Amino acid sequence: MCCPSSVPTARASAQRWRRYPGGAGLVWSPDGSRLAFWNGDDAAFWYNNARRSGNAGQIFVINADGSHLRQLTHRGDNRWPAWSPEGSRLAFVHDHQLFTMAVDGSHALRVPGVRLEGPIAWSPPASQRRTA
Repeated sequence: MCCPSSVPTARASAQRWRRYPGGAGLVWSPDGSRLAFWNGDDAAFWYNNARRSGNAGQIFVINADGSHLRQLTHRGDNRWPAWSPEGSRLAFVHDHQLFTMAVDGSHALRVPGVRLEGPIAWSPPASQRRTA
C-alpha cells in the first residue's frame, strides 16, 4: 500500500510540518499510520551540498495525524528512509552506506558491501513476489 486513502487531520499535520522546512523523501508506513522523512538540504542537492553546508539530513517519523514527531537519527548524514514490508524497521542511507534500524531509532545495523547515492526500497516478501 502506497498511501492511505485519506488522512482526516491533514490540516493539523500541515501545521506541524511547517516547523520542518526542507523535509524530503516522505514515505508512508505499510499500515498508513505513520510517515517517515528526512530533513536537511533540498533532495535535489542531497549529499554533497549537505556535507559542504553542514546541514546533514536526519530521519524523522510522525503519526499520520501530525502527532508524536520523533527524530530517529542524530549523527552524520541520514537520508532516504524506506519502511520494511511489515513496518517494523526502516532502511536508510547514512553517509552513502545502507543501514536499517527499528522504527524507534534503536538497533541500527549497517548492511555491508553496499554504497548508495539515492533512494532505496525494500524487496517484497518472497510470498508476495510474482514469477514469470
